[in-house]
Amino acid sequence: MTKLIKQTRAVEVFVTEDGKEFLSEAEALEHQKNQEYVRYFPVSAKPDLCEGRHGPQRVGYICVVAKYYHDMFAKHACYMLFGSEVEFVQGVFGSNAIVLNWILGDSRKILPNGGEVIATVQDRFCPEKIYKDGIVK
Repeated sequence: MTKLIKQTRAVEVFVTEDGKEFLSEAEALEHQKNQEYVRYFPVSAKPDLCEGRHGPQRVGYICVVAKYYHDMFAKHACYMLFGSEVEFVQGVFGSNAIVLNWILGDSRKILPNGGEVIATVQDRFCPEKIYKDGIVK
């Protein structure tokens, strides 16, 4: 039988603003530098189109890595992921059946605890490459 030895060790870690831990200061600074270009947008989508009982429900966050125009990239991603911004309950083209198909919230620099990233968007011309260019689910 193998004998186990219990040891307690102290390890110095570097914690960035978003709560990620790194063993080296260089890695932490590199991550912090990359975060300057990152924004998270909350998205609600998928309303009840059968009977119209509820509007869009929270589905997650879109992570945008870009130098500028984060909101435009996020909005484009919503069109690609969910389609039109407006839909109609039971396909009835009328003012009493029109509903929002998706809602894009305000951006934030840090992903909230428990937040799920449903898609990433990487600007091709952003100096920091974190993800593959374009929209990735």
